[in-house]
Amino acid sequence: MRKLLLLSIVLIFSLVLSATTIQFWHAMGGWRIDFLQSQADAFMKLHPDIKVEVQYTGSYRDTLNKMIAGVQAGTAPHVVQVFEIGTQMMIDGEVA
Repeated sequence: MRKLLLLSIVLIFSLVLSATTIQFWHAMGGWRIDFLQSQADAFMKLHPDIKVEVQYTGSYRDTLNKMIAGVQAGTAPHVVQVFEIGTQMMIDGEVA
């Protein structure tokens, strides 16, 4: 029975770890959208068990507002790129 339980736990952890998805929101427009996606693609090629979902979320202000709303709703991304003033705003607002 213990071996079956241990095997089940190992299998569950393997399934969870093999399906890791990272959400990355950014405010980089123009050619930088494709550049960031190519960087994510290169990362995923090296780490096939990790999927990176790259999402352009508008201007710096739009991205910051969307991130704050995501934190409040419990749907924030794993990684977000904001401008330096936005970083201070997150610290001051106890978001970061």
